[in-house]
Amino acid sequence: MTAGRFARAVYSRAADSRALRRPLGAIRSHPRVRALARRHVQVLLARGTTWANVDGALRLLAEDPRQQIVFGPWAGDAAAELLYWAPFVRWAQTHFSLDPARVTVVSRGGVGHWYGEACGTYTETLDDGANAAVFSPGPVLALVEEYRSGKAAPRPLLKRARHMRLPPPPGPNGLPDAYVAVGAECPVQLSGSVVTVDETQPPGAQHALLARATGLVAPWSGLALLGVLSGVPTIAVRPAGGAVCEHDLDLAVRVAAELGTSLNVVDAAALERLANALR
Repeated sequence: MTAGRFARAVYSRAADSRALRRPLGAIRSHPRVRALARRHVQVLLARGTTWANVDGALRLLAEDPRQQIVFGPWAGDAAAELLYWAPFVRWAQTHFSLDPARVTVVSRGGVGHWYGEACGTYTETLDDGANAAVFSPGPVLALVEEYRSGKAAPRPLLKRARHMRLPPPPGPNGLPDAYVAVGAECPVQLSGSVVTVDETQPPGAQHALLARATGLVAPWSGLALLGVLSGVPTIAVRPAGGAVCEHDLDLAVRVAAELGTSLNVVDAAALERLANALR
């Protein structure tokens, strides 16, 4: 047993003692002890991933109004960022009344507007020399994965998510007055005024194209979620023979209903038949 595990075991045993509970509480609430805990918030998060530890870490960070907090860096896919991480960051800032001036979000692709007013600073590079507490996505994503695999109920996750309509960034010039946005990997061809969204572009550039569309047809991906969160009626196409996480779909449908957005999920064969009928 390591020294750290031994110390935690002794503390846990002592905390169970009625005689020692009050003295331990006094020690734990001492300002110097709290300051030490804030400097080692990553230890709390790494102790074992639970929502209680996540909440406890955020509560510690909220205590010191001078402490800068970094959420990130995010290096995952856009779908998980839109559905889980960004809503969590927005919830954390609101629930713990964190001054946005204290909050920095680190992601990529020009998506600072996805976090709304929750952060005062958005950057694509983590400054290792900054004197800030870093709240990395790992512990939250581990809990998200328990939900995605069906091992955990959705309620604890949903309580810690704040989904919202996303304001679009400025769009490029020369777009039609009315058009349907289509993902480049869409398995069917549509007629009429169509603008293709290249999913290899940075997410911010994709958002600028699709947010002003009258509709979106795209494979189930971050692009489809971006349409839902932008208020664009969206048809998400299941990949032929591809695996899709049903829990992601369920949550996306729930979010679409809450935001008053249309989301329909169809398989590629059904969409092809529909497109042929419309032609």
